[in-house]
Amino acid sequence: RRFFAASIKEKQAISYEQSSAFRGYMMKGTERTEGKIDAREQIELGQEAISYEVEDPVARRLIGPNQWPPSNNGLKSVSELWIQSSAQAAASIVSHLGNFLDSLLAP
Repeated sequence: RRFFAASIKEKQAISYEQSSAFRGYMMKGTERTEGKIDAREQIELGQEAISYEVEDPVARRLIGPNQWPPSNNGLKSVSELWIQSSAQAAASIVSHLGNFLDSLLAP
């Protein structure tokens, strides 16, 4: 909340347009869904390092460092914890789903 309450100048300091991985701040009206302007501002973040190879060149463009605002206000530590926890949860779900599918195919 503190980040979005900051001045437009501070938010624009980490504009996604400065990131080859499309990470950073997007002002209201930047994103579109099904041809309609999304009525929200957002910050795009993701895992900065991955432990697997990405073969698709388009997907590879999305890998890169996050941008953090000059007056961080704890955004980095909270976001990195969220990203790590989400990645662990996703890996667990995929593993359990794989085990379930394997059990369906077992004789």
